[in-house]
Amino acid sequence: MATSNNALADNTYVQELFSVLKENDKDTMGLSALLGYVKQMEDFVKSAEGQIVDMKCQISEMKEIQKHPIKAVMQNTCESLEKQVTGIRAQLNKIRASIVEACKNVLTAARDKGITVLDKLADFFNIRQACEKIQKDCNQAMARCDKSVGKIEQFSKEYHETGLHLKNMFRVAIGKEAHEAPKENGALAKSMCAPYKAHKKCLDSICKTATKAIDRLDSLWISADDIRKEREDKQAGKNLGAEKHLAEFGAKAKQINAATAEKSSDRASNVIDFKPKVADEAVVV
Repeated sequence: MATSNNALADNTYVQELFSVLKENDKDTMGLSALLGYVKQMEDFVKSAEGQIVDMKCQISEMKEIQKHPIKAVMQNTCESLEKQVTGIRAQLNKIRASIVEACKNVLTAARDKGITVLDKLADFFNIRQACEKIQKDCNQAMARCDKSVGKIEQFSKEYHETGLHLKNMFRVAIGKEAHEAPKENGALAKSMCAPYKAHKKCLDSICKTATKAIDRLDSLWISADDIRKEREDKQAGKNLGAEKHLAEFGAKAKQINAATAEKSSDRASNVIDFKPKVADEAVVV
């Protein structure tokens, strides 16, 4: 299983984009959170890979299952889980490459078109599909884990029932009363199920983190929209202020005109001509 030892945050393009965002007073929390979620998924995948190794060791070492069909079931499940974890790792590597490429493209666009592109980061990060594929693979793998745990518990029950039957045969042979019911699934079942449950827990964590990454992508879109809306609202506010100013000025002018007309009806030169004044005094928006 291929792994990556280099932290995504240490990439040159990623670091440079963070610097540009900070220099231009842009929010870096969205990008930082996205990188954090990728790192978390990589850590969980590493743990899941470790659980696969534990399963293989258990299958080869547990003597109770060596001659039972449950061994083949566990081996097949282990192989399927290993393939899916490898697939999840491949999707994460794809996400890493996409993020680096996105950072590179943002920097290029900022140099060519100006820093306004920094308000549209979501346009550059095309990783949703890979995150959704991770979610799908995790859900399928968790279903396999549940199915295997069910088969193991059934095997353990049969194992105890067989053991009880043999013990009862011996007890009857020596004149003792047979036991009525087998023991509940105990140490054997717990031991066999433990790796699958631990693996499922890792997969569940990966799936939830992939969901958070998708949500963070959505928030990047929302943030960009908020920035544009805020600018539009400010512009609309300026226009509204200008219109209000003109309306107030017009009302006051009409009052003055009316008062002046009453006092000096024969002195037209004292009347304020409002319309020409508005045309002469252009309001800068």
